[in-house]
This record gives sequence, structure tokens and C-alpha cells, in this order.
Amino acid sequence: MKRILLLPLTLLLVSCSSPRGSSWVSADFNKYDLNYENFRTNNLRVGDSKSAVVAGLGIGYETIEAGSNYEVLAFQQWVSVPGPDYVGSTLYLRFENDRLVKWKITRDTISIVPRSW
Repeated sequence: MKRILLLPLTLLLVSCSSPRGSSWVSADFNKYDLNYENFRTNNLRVGDSKSAVVAGLGIGYETIEAGSNYEVLAFQQWVSVPGPDYVGSTLYLRFENDRLVKWKITRDTISIVPRSW
């Protein structure tokens, strides 16, 4: 009897997938496109190209501000908790002439939503 119950329970636990960095116990099933992992900032170098930085971070971003020769991007790290997940920190990157000039991590919890107009 124990083996009969063990197999379905094992299959259920194995099939519970959640975004990397989140807890499968409290993961919201509609949050697969969000980042729950720590930011991979150990490879960020001032002077790197925008494409190299974005490829190295490997997560989605939003453009916060842009001008003729600069752009500010934001990557967010979400926190998985029972109840609604929330933004735990934001990584801001400033590029000038397609090169990384500076970056910083803030602990603000504002969710960045792109404008629709």
C-alpha cells in the first residue's frame, strides 16, 4: 500500500516546477516570465556593450528612460511568498553610446509596468 501511494506522491513533487529562485510551495503559476534569482552582477564591467550585458543577465528588462545617446534599463528580482509575490530589488543600468556607464541595485518594491501609449 505504501508503494502505491509513494509513486503518485513522488511524481507530483517532481512535476511541481517553479521559476528559478522561487519556492515551489508558494509559487504563483502565472509568474514564469519573472526573475526570482539573485542578479548576476559579478560579470558586469563598465564599458561593456548593451547586448553583452543583457545576454549575461539573461532575464527580462524594461526601458525606464531613453535619450539620443543614453538609455536606462531596469531588471527586477521578485520574492516568492505565500500570497501575492512582490518586487524585492531592482537593478538599474545606465548605457551611454551603447556602453555600460554605471549600475546600482535598489531595494525599492515598485513594480515597473511599461506604458501602453
